Amino acid sequence: QADGSPYSVVNQATGVLTALPSVGDVIKCGRALYRVEGHPVPLLCGRTPLYRPLSEGLKGWDVKELNRNLVDLGYADGGELDSSGYFGSETRFALKDLKRDLGLARAGSLDPDQAVVLPGPLRISSVSATLGTAAQPGTPIAEATSTARRAEVDLEAPQAESIKVGDRASITLPNNRTTSGVVRSIGAVAVDGGSDSDSGSDSGPSSDSGSGSSSGGGSGPST
Repeated sequence: QADGSPYSVVNQATGVLTALPSVGDVIKCGRALYRVEGHPVPLLCGRTPLYRPLSEGLKGWDVKELNRNLVDLGYADGGELDSSGYFGSETRFALKDLKRDLGLARAGSLDPDQAVVLPGPLRISSVSATLGTAAQPGTPIAEATSTARRAEVDLEAPQAESIKVGDRASITLPNNRTTSGVVRSIGAVAVDGGSDSDSGSDSGPSSDSGSGSSSGGGSGPST
């Protein structure tokens, strides 16, 4: 999540778990997270969990996020799909192509048990499910974190005053190489209430250094 804490990968499918991710795996949007009875369950990126079957004629935030995924994954151009969140014929065609590439039945609809929606590409931090056991709808199978890397810096109050959210930052890594980042948040100044001194320290800004490393490319499934 935004603060670096993990979020749950919640399964909605029914059947035997036949493939699970490993700790450290990086999963991109549109790639398989795990498999149930051989069928891949892909990651779609967004903030609205699948709560209803999606098919032609529907409209809503969940459809809007599906359309955005299909465009981002290269299955449609931005002008072909309704940006307001309508499931039209072009959404159906693009969805069928995505499901074909994943190895799923080439149907132009999407059920809640056929994908997991999470905010973005993720890195698996722990796996709670056991291979070969029955998948239970509504049960987490793993925890994951964002692939964005986060650095925290302690600064004195006068230093913090010259920094604002959105500033570019240069971050020196342990191997002495540098990478760019952006200041995302700045903590409050902490002052020792038991001291007569006016000095204090700031908890410092938090910088994101961009996406973590990942393997593979394209819109096809991972195996």
